[in-house]
Amino acid sequence: MPVRNIAATRPVNPPGVELVLSEEKLWKGLELKAREPGLFVPGMKSCTVHKDEGNKVSRTIVLEKGGEMTEEVTIYDLTIVYFVSNKGHSVANVVSYNEKDELLLTFSIVGGIPVDPTGGAHLKTPAEWNQAAGKFVQATIDRIRQLEKEGRL
Repeated sequence: MPVRNIAATRPVNPPGVELVLSEEKLWKGLELKAREPGLFVPGMKSCTVHKDEGNKVSRTIVLEKGGEMTEEVTIYDLTIVYFVSNKGHSVANVVSYNEKDELLLTFSIVGGIPVDPTGGAHLKTPAEWNQAAGKFVQATIDRIRQLEKEGRL
């Protein structure tokens, strides 16, 4: 099956969560992810930020299994962090709210999963794609919550 595009959404503060993240803290975490992705992406060897102009970041990342890629990151305050790689992947991290005013985080992924050497080609069904993409969303939320607990946001 060819690599597909997918979006997955997870609630930031599901019932019973120990530490509730505000929109501000979630956003600070996403901005940190744009500049220090090694805090969020397992298997990343290194990241070099070549240019940081506030809302635009140029960087080169090296993955243990996926080689090297350059990314242009555009930050749209409080709403979207948009990553475009030279490998044909685009990822949007989108902050939103549902009809109950609950904070959500969505990853919209174009061109396959960037940290998977196959881009996700082994995934067969929409449910498998959602689960794979959703793991990245949840891992990001969990990491931001951990960084907040550590006082790093």
